[in-house]
Amino acid sequence: MIQSLKDNEVILVGTNTEGRHGKGLARQALLMFGLKYGHSKGMCGKCYCIVTKDLRKGKRSISLEEIEEQLEKFYLFVKDNPQLVFYLTPIGTGLGGYSVEEIELIFNKFRWPSIYRDWE
Repeated sequence: MIQSLKDNEVILVGTNTEGRHGKGLARQALLMFGLKYGHSKGMCGKCYCIVTKDLRKGKRSISLEEIEEQLEKFYLFVKDNPQLVFYLTPIGTGLGGYSVEEIELIFNKFRWPSIYRDWE
């Protein structure tokens, strides 16, 4: 679990459609990394958010295709910001209901520059 981030570091966070950050890494990001309540997509504080769950529908309610579309935007953001260091986390594998393997297949479609994986 990441406890602190330097000025140039950003953590990838799985969120829900409503931006309620009550559990998991999103809760930690709300308390420690500048994530704002109600924010669900894109940059906020030291976080880049990807929606992985619709609270009204439960686990696996955001399709893998939708997650991939958001990750493509994130990938372009990473490429456009070489001054930043990004920590990739297994978004959608806890409260989102997907397996690490399912999410990893999506991540592996991209050639990620200057990132670290925090998957163990």
